[in-house]
Amino acid sequence: MADLSAEPPFGAMDERRIGSVRLVSRAHSPVTGIAAFRDRAEMLSARLQGIIGAPLPKTGRWAATSSGFVMWAGRDRWFVVGEALSRDALGGLAALTDETHAWAVAELVGGGASDVLARLVPLDLHPALFAPGHVARAPIGHMPGCVRRTAAGFELWVWRSVAGTLVRELEAAMTRVAGRAALDGR
Repeated sequence: MADLSAEPPFGAMDERRIGSVRLVSRAHSPVTGIAAFRDRAEMLSARLQGIIGAPLPKTGRWAATSSGFVMWAGRDRWFVVGEALSRDALGGLAALTDETHAWAVAELVGGGASDVLARLVPLDLHPALFAPGHVARAPIGHMPGCVRRTAAGFELWVWRSVAGTLVRELEAAMTRVAGRAALDGR
């Protein structure tokens, strides 16, 4: 009989460290995709405030909840992370999808994290423009994804099927940034 046990999206990788940057796999559960029905986003936001302790964040933002966070994920779309939601609780204001196993999430932290990420995303990562609390849908290398700025660094969300590619591209960028720092004497 075949073994059909689920494996983590990054396999055995817990952490990679190259130079001053660390890449760490993260598991978020549950992840619920929410798509507001037409003209229902404001009512949905008020309903979520009562259920999870946070309203729907504005475009490009995320907010902490009582046991996780909610982040913008596109036009009239959000991800609620760490909070169990039911369709009944939302009163027909939105469609829900369980996306817990659809995404692979890695955290990039350390002094050169923004230098590494700048090689892979077309975003201005300056802390004055992309501070903790910000999120963007953007390509990471050639993969569609989400970049979430946290107090510690960056969370990178990609489809689970490209998790290995994300690690390879990040390791290559981490190696280049570490090499540049060594040449500069940093």
